[in-house]
Amino acid sequence: MNATAIRAGNLSDASGIAALINHEIRTGLAIWRYAERSGQDIEEMLSSRITAGYALYVAEANGEIVGWAGYGPFRTGEGYARTMEHSVHVTPDYRRQGIAGHLLSKVIDHADQAGIHCLIGAIDATNTASLELHKRFGFTEAGRLPEIGWKFEKWLTLVLMQRILRS
Repeated sequence: MNATAIRAGNLSDASGIAALINHEIRTGLAIWRYAERSGQDIEEMLSSRITAGYALYVAEANGEIVGWAGYGPFRTGEGYARTMEHSVHVTPDYRRQGIAGHLLSKVIDHADQAGIHCLIGAIDATNTASLELHKRFGFTEAGRLPEIGWKFEKWLTLVLMQRILRS
């Protein structure tokens, strides 16, 4: 595969990020949605995260976005302000090349510098590659919620992975 570059994301990356998200919605279990997200929906998500100072990174190869990662609020309410939920997605043709690890590392570093206390990853229990990636980066399993999702005619189990960054 071609060399990739990791860089800070911006609003002009919305269509590339939307393509990755919508591919996963159509074909995978990393996103438990049925309806694809519009470009405007993704632009609004990115805009709110950029404005709030949250992490947003993309992996690019030959001018094409092949991965993205970032974080946003875990839950609403002031008590959760220092806990963020992150996302890491890489297009299938570029998986198993270390891109997800590079993106996750950038997100962790950003969160640590921003004073975030805890990062949460919500991962489908069958996604062993993502579960192992998170373990390599110091995340531990904090909870398992059996059969709380439904997609592709089967029940899905959610695993919550947690990493404390600051005490």
